[in-house]
Amino acid sequence: MSNPVAEPDLVNGENEPSEDEEQSEKKKKHEKAACADLEKITDYEEDKEIDEQNISNAITLLEGRRSEENTKKAAREKELAQVKVRKEDIELITNEMEVSQSIAEQKLRETGGDVVQALVLLTN
Repeated sequence: MSNPVAEPDLVNGENEPSEDEEQSEKKKKHEKAACADLEKITDYEEDKEIDEQNISNAITLLEGRRSEENTKKAAREKELAQVKVRKEDIELITNEMEVSQSIAEQKLRETGGDVVQALVLLTN
């Protein structure tokens, strides 16, 4: 009896690639594509480097806006501080709406001392 020796599968006289070889080829193709994609990204980012002057301009702009907002806020606080409110109105709002005295006073000042408007503002 002769031992049958396993011969590789032949297709058109050529060896058929095994599953491992096919997976290996697919993996290599995928890795090459991933490397190419990564190269595109890094090239794009290198082209887009940030200029120090642009950064300092942006910071200056933000600081200017913040300063402007603080000035407006201080002016508004000064304006509200000049509004006269009665202690009885503050107590009424505090008792009815169950809010702190500072919130009741602030809402009264925002509405020019109008109790009804302050109550409406607190309910919305």
